[in-house]
Amino acid sequence: MKKLLITASLIFATIGAVWFMGTNNAQQEDNDYVVRITFSEHHSGALPFFIAEEKGLFEKAGIKYKKISIASSNQMVETLISGHADIIAESSIIPALFAETKSAGKTKIFALSDFSSTPPFDYILVKKDSPIKSLKDLEGKNIAVYPGSTATSFMKYFLNKNGVNTSTVRFTPMLPSMHIVALNSGSVDASHIYEPIASIGLLQGLTPLYDSVYSSIQKDSPLGVSLFSTDFVTKYPLKAAKIEVIFKEAMQFMRDNEEETRNILAKHINLKPEVAKRVNYFYMSPISNENKQSFYKYTKILHEIVDLDDNIDISNMFYESGK
Repeated sequence: MKKLLITASLIFATIGAVWFMGTNNAQQEDNDYVVRITFSEHHSGALPFFIAEEKGLFEKAGIKYKKISIASSNQMVETLISGHADIIAESSIIPALFAETKSAGKTKIFALSDFSSTPPFDYILVKKDSPIKSLKDLEGKNIAVYPGSTATSFMKYFLNKNGVNTSTVRFTPMLPSMHIVALNSGSVDASHIYEPIASIGLLQGLTPLYDSVYSSIQKDSPLGVSLFSTDFVTKYPLKAAKIEVIFKEAMQFMRDNEEETRNILAKHINLKPEVAKRVNYFYMSPISNENKQSFYKYTKILHEIVDLDDNIDISNMFYESGK
C-alpha cells in the first residue's frame, strides 16, 4: 500500500508539474480538442492504452479522446502522418522509419517494446500432422503472414539466415483472424502468427515450429513503438506531456498486476478465459538511455532486413516533454 501511495503521488506530482510548463502554451491549447488514438485490436501491443482506458487515466488527466482501430502498422503510420490521427498506441517501427525517410520529422517515439523469447509473442505454427519438421522444410511452401511490410520482411530475413531458400517460399498476407482457418484448411502450410491468435491455435492443437522470430533477431527487440504526431506535440504540448505520463503509469501497471492486466486484455480484444490465462504479451517501456541504445543497435540490423536510406537520422525521432 505504501508503494502504491508513493507511486500515485509521483504520478500526480508529474501531471501537476506538466500544467505549469509554458503558461502561454496552456492558454493557447484547446481544452475541448479530442485526441485521436489509433491501435490494433488484433494483438496485445495496445495493452497500455487499454489499461489507461480501463483505469480512467485519460479522464483523470482531463484528456478527451476517440479510438481508431486499424489493422496494420503501415495503415496506422499513414493515418498519423496524413494528419488523421495524433497518437499510435503501438505499431511496428518499420513504417515509421520509412516515413522518416520520405518526410523527416513527422513522428515522435515515446515508448519502445521489449520483445522477448521467454515467453514468446510470435510463433511459426504448423498443423499437428504436418510433414514440416524443420525450417528447411518450409522451402517451396506457402506461409501466412500478417498484413503490412514488417512480417514478410522479417520472415524472409530470418529464414535466409537459417539456410532457407526464400525464393521458393510464398508469403501470403492475411488478417490475423484468418490464419488458423487457412492453416487448418490447408490453403497455407505454415503461419507466422502473433499472440493472442497464437495461443488460440496452440489450444486447438497446432504445433510450434519456432518460437519468436522477432526476438531471435535481437534480444529485447524494440520493434514496437508508441508514436506521437509531431504536429500534435507542437500544437498541444501539455496534452502530449500528460499522455506520456498516462502511458508510463499504464506500462508500470502491466508489470505490477499480471492477473488484472490479463483480464483487461481479455475484455478489450474479446478473449475467452482459457486463452487469457495463457496468452503471452510483451511489455512497452518509456524512453530511457538504455533502450535508446538498444534502438540504435536495432536500426543497424534493420538496414539488412529492409531497404532503409543509409542517411536516415533517427536521433531526432524521440519525444522529449517540454521541448
